[in-house]
Amino acid sequence: MASPFGKGISFMPITAKKPIVKTSPGAVRQVLVRWGTATSGRMFRYPPAQPWKGGYPKSGPRKGGRRTRKLGNSWSILPGGGVDLSIKVANPVEYAGYVQGLKKGPKGTVQTDVFKKRNWQSVADVGEEEWKKKQPELQKAISGVKR
Repeated sequence: MASPFGKGISFMPITAKKPIVKTSPGAVRQVLVRWGTATSGRMFRYPPAQPWKGGYPKSGPRKGGRRTRKLGNSWSILPGGGVDLSIKVANPVEYAGYVQGLKKGPKGTVQTDVFKKRNWQSVADVGEEEWKKKQPELQKAISGVKR
């Protein structure tokens, strides 16, 4: 087959005549949304407060050691659009990665040792735990079995 761009090679996708599985993308998306909701819901929780080494701040929103809840209240889920079956659990707070971030990645997205030692949960760990819980439900959605 000649390429519309002149000499070269063209690739055509091989598509099945019948669906390989009887699955509903909507059902799969619902499971993914439930996973994202469970993950972001757990990220909302803070560990017990621990004393500050240098004493509590004397002014500002953290005066006296108060917690602002800005980090916990900012977790949300962002579904992919169209046929994209993806869900992103995200937090726009500028320091979220340092406190509750990933295990590996670029600077600013990885949880620091300080917060690991203070028992702050990592979004990577929570997401993985919730993902394992959703596996049977996801398999049912993919195979087309009604819940």
